[in-house]
Amino acid sequence: MKKLNLTGKKVFAILFSLFVFFYFATVCERFVRSSVLHIVIPGALKTETAYTGDSESTDWEAVYPFKEEDLEAEQQEKLKKKKEEPKKLTALDIYKNKADNIKSSVDYYTSKLLFLRMKFIEFNSFFNKTIGMKLFSGSDDIAALADGSLVYYTSERDISIGIKNMISLSEYVNGRGEDFLYVQVPSKIDPETNYLPAGIVDYGNETADKMLNALKKENIKYLDLRDCMKKQGMSYTESFYFTDHHWKTGVGMWAANEISKTLASFGVNYQPELLSKDNYTETVYEKYLLGSLGREVTLANADPEDISIYTPDFETDFTVDYYDFGKRTGDFKESLLNMSFLQKIDYYNTSPYSAYLYGVSPIVTIKNNMANNNKRVLFIADSFCHCVLPYVATQVQYVDKIDLRYFTGSVKTFIEKTNPDIVVVMYYPGSLVDGNYETMRLK
Repeated sequence: MKKLNLTGKKVFAILFSLFVFFYFATVCERFVRSSVLHIVIPGALKTETAYTGDSESTDWEAVYPFKEEDLEAEQQEKLKKKKEEPKKLTALDIYKNKADNIKSSVDYYTSKLLFLRMKFIEFNSFFNKTIGMKLFSGSDDIAALADGSLVYYTSERDISIGIKNMISLSEYVNGRGEDFLYVQVPSKIDPETNYLPAGIVDYGNETADKMLNALKKENIKYLDLRDCMKKQGMSYTESFYFTDHHWKTGVGMWAANEISKTLASFGVNYQPELLSKDNYTETVYEKYLLGSLGREVTLANADPEDISIYTPDFETDFTVDYYDFGKRTGDFKESLLNMSFLQKIDYYNTSPYSAYLYGVSPIVTIKNNMANNNKRVLFIADSFCHCVLPYVATQVQYVDKIDLRYFTGSVKTFIEKTNPDIVVVMYYPGSLVDGNYETMRLK
């Protein structure tokens, strides 16, 4: 038998080949899991569970078309091109498109699906923690407050276009004989203490103040939940998750009560007993939540925390249309909660906060089958509303929600088709900074 002559170079070549084979095998395995089995890729989740509906299944702009006068110049040009005959692609165009798609896929899967990627990120976060850093390299605009809570800090932005659009929408709604309300959601940073590390400045509360001052000048009704928190002596530390930018679900129910009290001034029959925690069962899921900020700085720098789900002890019956996700009918838990988010702990891949209203979606319509007041309220809101609207829905017959990050149609056309009695815009400061894009489009 011929003796193998294994030199150092050959051994290195064999080991390197095995490593390459193993690496691509893990990439392929995780690609199959994420694509075929629809499992979220670790590390891809950032602020909340991403919208997983088929974005191509509904052309919202076709269902709720814009009026040409409401479009900005750039959007008008886009609409004009859309109506024109589509340009015929050449063979070179098709080749370039395919090449770009392949490159994007390779870049994505060889980075996001890198073997032990999260362990490397955890090690980096552990190093930051060891040397006492209050900022986190590799994470966007994240800092730790004096109490250890993680926060996104907001840079200074011009929101003049957003203010203009907000005022314009309120005038449009009032002109139809309907009521308008703006609700200012607080951020995690207490406007009075602001315990940010030295050298870090947050403009979130200043941005919110700019919006409210502009609305006040126009006599537009608003509810500042920061003032409500101050009057009731609520602690920001206790009201928000340490590892997430969202408020706690119990605070979401509190917000639903404050909003419902304000809606009563528009003729809604406010029933406080339906929003009392005494009439709800609290189920605590211990150490289930690693929030949006926690996932970015990883478990090396953030501890999982509890999340509570509040379900009514009284009889309920809802029909909820999630449109791209279908309808759910039944009691509060069956129709408004997706309990699959709470079946197991999976810190980097799922967000238990998304159990409420099945996470993000372009449109949600909630019908309270036990209400007979025939009131309809439209909420234009971000993800802070997810643990609020299910409780508001105990007060009225219909609650609609549109999320302008995913709903690409016209707000005004939606209003014309659904005829709400009240339109509520409800945003936290981080959603106001987009100016004339997405959340502040409002047309």
